[in-house]
Parts: sequence; C-alpha cells; structure tokens
Amino acid sequence: MLKSLIVVVFGVPLGYTHGGGSRRLIGGVLVFSTAKKNLLIVLAVTAFLAQTQPLEAVPAAAASTRGDAEHDATWCGTHHAYQWRTQEARLGTDRGGCPLDGACDDPLLRDASIPNALTEMKIVQVSIHVFCEDDGSNCAVTQAQIDEDIAALNANLLSWRFQFLHETRFLNDTEFRFFDWPDEEDAMKSAYAVSPTSQLNMYVVTNSSLFSYAIFPWQAEALTYLGGIVLDHRGFAQPGKITTHEVGHALGLWHTHHGPAEYPLEYFDDPCLWACYEWADGTDADTTGDKCSDTPSTPGDQGCGSPEGTDDCNSTAWGTTDFENYMSWALLHCTENHFTAQQVGRLHCWTEDVLDGWFTEVPQIPTASAWGVVVMTLGLLSVGTLILRRGHSTS
Repeated sequence: MLKSLIVVVFGVPLGYTHGGGSRRLIGGVLVFSTAKKNLLIVLAVTAFLAQTQPLEAVPAAAASTRGDAEHDATWCGTHHAYQWRTQEARLGTDRGGCPLDGACDDPLLRDASIPNALTEMKIVQVSIHVFCEDDGSNCAVTQAQIDEDIAALNANLLSWRFQFLHETRFLNDTEFRFFDWPDEEDAMKSAYAVSPTSQLNMYVVTNSSLFSYAIFPWQAEALTYLGGIVLDHRGFAQPGKITTHEVGHALGLWHTHHGPAEYPLEYFDDPCLWACYEWADGTDADTTGDKCSDTPSTPGDQGCGSPEGTDDCNSTAWGTTDFENYMSWALLHCTENHFTAQQVGRLHCWTEDVLDGWFTEVPQIPTASAWGVVVMTLGLLSVGTLILRRGHSTS
C-alpha cells in the first residue's frame, strides 16, 4: 500500500525548510514511496534548469573556461594523482594476471550488480566546498553554476539509479582558492572535509597543476578526509561534463583508455609487458584495462571518432571505440551521452561494497495527511548557503 504520493512541481523554483537549512527545487520528478521499503520508482523526469531561473553571472575567474583545458589531455588528473599517491606499479607480465583492486573487479560480481527498473535508487549525499578569496570575493563558481552542474549530473545518472543530494558551502580562504596540488591537498582537505564516511566531498578551486581529479573507492584515502573530488572551476563551462566524469572515478570507474594509454612508469618503454594492458582485439577485456569488456580498448584519442592505426602490442586495428562515453577523454570535444551496462555495474558494486555510508533516504517532509501532496526533489537539492572563514561561519 502506498504511504504517500510525492509530486514535484515542474520548472518552478520552490523551497522548504528541512533540518535547519533551506533547500531549492530544481527540475521535476514524480516519485512513489512504499510504506515498508525505501524503494523509489521514478515515473517521469522533465527538463531541469532550462525551465528555472536564469543563471547568475559567471565570476571573472570562471568566465573563460574553454581554453587550454579543453585542448589539453591533462584536464583530468585522476590517474596521475593515483599513481603519485599509491606509488604502485601493479607489476606483472602474465596475460590475465592484472591484480584486483577489490571484489568488484570480478566480472561476475560486476555483472550481477547491473541495475534494472526495480533496483532501488541510490541517493548520494554531497558536500560541495566552493573557495573564495579571504574577503568573500572572486568565488570559484556561483551557486547557480553549482545547481546547474548537479542537475546535469543527476540527469546523466537518473536512468542508472543514482541521484545526488547536495549542499554548498562558500569558503573564504585565498590560500586554497588557488590550489596547488599536491602540496596543499592535505591542508585543504583536513581543514574543510565534512563527514567523509557519510558523504562525498567536492572542492571547487582553480587547480593549475592538476585540473580536476578524484580518489577511487579502493584507495585507502576514500573514506578519510583525503577522499573526494577536486574540481577546477573551468570545468563548469559545460555543466555536468567534468563532474559526471570525476564522479565516475570516485564511484569506481577507470578511463576507457586505461591500459593502452595509462600504465605505470616502469612500463614506459614497453607498455605491452604490463599485465593490465588491454589489447585492441579484446583479449581479457573483462580483467584488463578499465575491466569492462563493453568499452572497447582505445589509445586515448581525443577526437570525435574512432582512432586510426593499430595496437602495437598485437598488430590489431583499434577499430570502433567508445569516444562518446562519459569516461573517455573525448569528453570536452564530443557529445558524450552514456555509461555502459558494465560500467554501471561497477558503480553499483563499488558503492555498495565500500561507499554505502554515503547513501541517504529522501528527506521526510511533513504532509497534511497520509495521502497529502507535498513538494520535494530527488537529488536536485541545494541546502542553504554557508559562508565560512577559518574559525567561524555565518549563514
């Protein structure tokens, strides 16, 4: 028996008070909630911010975002940060001998985790830290940009049974407004991380050294203050693109070109020897590279098309590759539009195995009656703005 019918009013900015913070509505979702289980069945979704208030002006620091970053392969620094922090070569030369990072690297467990229409919606709590200068000026992005970005993220992952419930904090701290990785990572995250075992922390800065990057769920840092995602403000020029990509990393995905284009420095002279190298012919594709056989091996070409040439390791043509995948490096150039089923199986597996503390229930809002119609959102929320300075905060 249905406990309540929950309706979102489409395209109208609304608000309600919950837990001491005001939340804004962005977009629309029609949801049923059962009395005995928190099983959410999304019945309809319509346009998001295109139907809400206009965006605020982009700060000067964020206005030019399509320059070098769009044409520079280093716009995602996740693999580089991973190599630096772990100092792991994952050595080995035997085919099929690529080490496991955890149980979810098992293709049987991965495939068993692929969601369907009855899979419970996973609602991930997110705390977004936007850095400004000490006097509150020159913030990396605006609240409107954050809302637009998370709305796009939610649209991208809705059909795969993920949504993200976010709050935003504006932090007046010039030192980290212009962030220097890796020298300042520990100091920034130790000062500002909020409950890393129960939510995903995102930090919005200008990061000239590494652009944007994430911590993988199998890293020891994932549920500590050192976990989370650092987002360079320039990525917000194309709402949801960089954030969807980095969330993919944070929830358990490699780049689609992992293996052929990403390998330990020890194999720089001959990457073909590396056990995790994914051959173009698909050999051992479930257990090498990005460990998804439904994302063809690719050398990391950033063009909007399949790469030319052959795989030097086995003289096989690269063939058709998945350049429109969210985890491709063609992301900023092309119309990216999907994850694959096996990638989503990894997302669900890793979040259930390691990150389940990040999940939350849909906020409970008082209703006039058991069948009352109430206004709420699924993941498309913004908790009241906080302005923080070191040592104190104002709301």
